Amino acid sequence: MPMSDQPPPWRIVFYEDNRGRSPITDYLNALPVAEQAAADEAFRLLREFGVSLGMPHARHVSGKLWELRRRPQRSWLAQSVA
Repeated sequence: MPMSDQPPPWRIVFYEDNRGRSPITDYLNALPVAEQAAADEAFRLLREFGVSLGMPHARHVSGKLWELRRRPQRSWLAQSVA
């Protein structure tokens, strides 16, 4: 597919409470550096491929709810708003 025909990258938005705090950002920042790098790679793939990412990286749960799977013991839920 020529570059001009590629869809725009997906935008990832983390939940913030009414004080502007983001539990997922706090969680990710508390991870060891190697795990932060693995999480960054998972989010990079999600930005690039969106919900078409598929297994083993992402799994449809129901409706617009998807599970982003970094490895068997860690995963996050994401909602598609497109």
